[in-house]
Amino acid sequence: RSAVSAKTTGIRVDRLRKAKEQKVVLGCQSREELAKVAEKLRTGNPTLLLEEKANRDPLVIMYNVLNINTDEDILNALNKQNSAVLGMIPEGNYRACVKFRRKARNPLESHVVLQVSPPVWQCLVTAEKVHIDLQRVVVKDQSPLVQCSRCLGYGHGRKYCKESVDTCSHCTGPHLRNECPAWKAGHQPTCRNCRDAKQEQSDHNCFGETCPIRKKWEALARARANLQRAKLATKELLHESQKRKVSFALVQEPYVGANGELAQTKGYRVVQRTRNRTKPVKAAIVVLDDELRVAEHPALTTENVAVATLGTNDWEVCVISIYFEDSQPIEPYLNHVKKIKDKLQPKKLIIGGDANAWSTWWGSESEDQRGEALVGAIEEMEMHILNEGTVPTFFTIRNGTTFKSIVDVTACSHDLLGLISDWRVDQSVTSADHNAITFTIRLKKPTEVRPLKTTRRYNTRKAEWKKFRKALQNQLSAHKIDALKIDSINTPIETEEMVTTYVNCVQNACLESIPPITNKSKYNLPWWSDDLDALKREMITKKRRISCAAPRRRQHVVDEYLRTKSKYELEARKAQTESWKEFCGTQDRESVWDGIYRVIRRTSKLYEDHPLENNGVVLSPKDSVQLLAKTFFPQDSEADDDQNHLQTRQLAERSTDDCPESAQDPPFTIDEMLQAAKSFNPKKAPGADG
Repeated sequence: RSAVSAKTTGIRVDRLRKAKEQKVVLGCQSREELAKVAEKLRTGNPTLLLEEKANRDPLVIMYNVLNINTDEDILNALNKQNSAVLGMIPEGNYRACVKFRRKARNPLESHVVLQVSPPVWQCLVTAEKVHIDLQRVVVKDQSPLVQCSRCLGYGHGRKYCKESVDTCSHCTGPHLRNECPAWKAGHQPTCRNCRDAKQEQSDHNCFGETCPIRKKWEALARARANLQRAKLATKELLHESQKRKVSFALVQEPYVGANGELAQTKGYRVVQRTRNRTKPVKAAIVVLDDELRVAEHPALTTENVAVATLGTNDWEVCVISIYFEDSQPIEPYLNHVKKIKDKLQPKKLIIGGDANAWSTWWGSESEDQRGEALVGAIEEMEMHILNEGTVPTFFTIRNGTTFKSIVDVTACSHDLLGLISDWRVDQSVTSADHNAITFTIRLKKPTEVRPLKTTRRYNTRKAEWKKFRKALQNQLSAHKIDALKIDSINTPIETEEMVTTYVNCVQNACLESIPPITNKSKYNLPWWSDDLDALKREMITKKRRISCAAPRRRQHVVDEYLRTKSKYELEARKAQTESWKEFCGTQDRESVWDGIYRVIRRTSKLYEDHPLENNGVVLSPKDSVQLLAKTFFPQDSEADDDQNHLQTRQLAERSTDDCPESAQDPPFTIDEMLQAAKSFNPKKAPGADG
């Protein structure tokens, strides 16, 4: 404050907090504003030491690395032995250092935690395994969250903990877990952090990854790391699918974020494994056509295999999206797909996805053991391979070397073989290494329109009420409907005819004066522009030129493609950031709370209704309806009556003739009825409180 006055100089500081060793950390909304603040501080007090801090790099952990390898050996092996994994990362973007090691069960091994740059982090987490000396070790994302082993709190370690007594992570008692009698007896754990936060569920260990308090703190810790997770390809796929009017998409390795599942918003429905997940979702089905009826099969859907039945009143097609990890044997995946076919027994079946298998049957130059097993399974299920040509489904450039293969397979049942056409590899859909595959299914159009989930038919916000009143009056006059005609009604048949005629008059008046509700469920990218579309087309064009470039010009063509791709991804990130800032900063005749609710509505996810379960068994839609009817409308059996039910039944069966006569209620007028109707609150449900 003594160095610079924000009130008089006009500088804007967003965040300000104290740090250790007489330091102060401040943040601004933009780099320009930060540079302005730094210049004011330097001129105001030259003795101040200023240092700009960058975002922290993310962490990864390597499991079971031999202790004979020093930190320098690990870094050299990571760089030299894994060129195919790390790809073509620019020299300035490659950073890696060993932070610390953790003990492993084997005393000759340890778990090594490294801090790496975002591009390196993404390559390692995607690969899941790397070569270190004579080992192939597992690599996973490491949370930057620090949890105290004494008080079980977050944000500090045991060294800086203010408490003097250890807290049990199982029962929250003043002892260690290995001394806990409740843990030795096998009793249920209690999380101290959830109990102090008054969470509904606290029956888990304090160090458990499912703890909601831990998830909140971990999100705050990760907010400091510049992860730069590649989600552009997923957004491109959804945008292009909506643009091309695609009915459904079989998706593999989508962007799942920290939640481990593909986010769902307006415009599409996602079929994926959401319950009892043990790892992130790697296969999903995205349904974009509102006219399709979707039947999920959660008991058969896993993280790597998603299955659903799509259809209308005239036809049904079972679709399966697969992702067979190359680090796992392919036989369990194939057995699961066979199980799906045997259980559902669909007449029309489509299987598509990344099998990580090579075979000449779908265009590969050779056949490996996985491809041989997949071909055998396809023949056993009496299905047909749809792949045509030799265009690679996977294409990327790493360290100047081109890697391409055909590992994405599409197959269909015999009933669909003559109905599928135009199968091709389309490089213009996304900027991902895996190219999209498109095909057309010629099926009968639905004869009945799928009913809407809402009863609203007209957009009353845009209604012209004067025009509506005039149109309604004209309709009533044309049908000669007035008070005298209504009063002359004497029979139920005349009442039904009058109601039908009156409803038709109202509907005709609405069509003349009120626009109908349009389909709002469209996926939209507000930050997408014509400039980005042109950059994407330019990038795809230069990518295609690589395959036909002359050897002497090949390196130049590759460099041009990589340069254009980097520019496209950079401009896309900038457009997303600017669009989000504009959306959050917009104030169009709305209060503070209106703006907050607008942001919440935009960012909130949509969740599908999960099928019902009965005694651990997932029910079908038909069984779910029967369970609901049995639960809420049980059979009235006299044999199950207790004493209270028996007395109630006897009182209900008594004749009204046995009751003494009472004075009749006074009659009420039409004005009293109208006054009572106007007193109702249209935004409240009827009940005792209103």
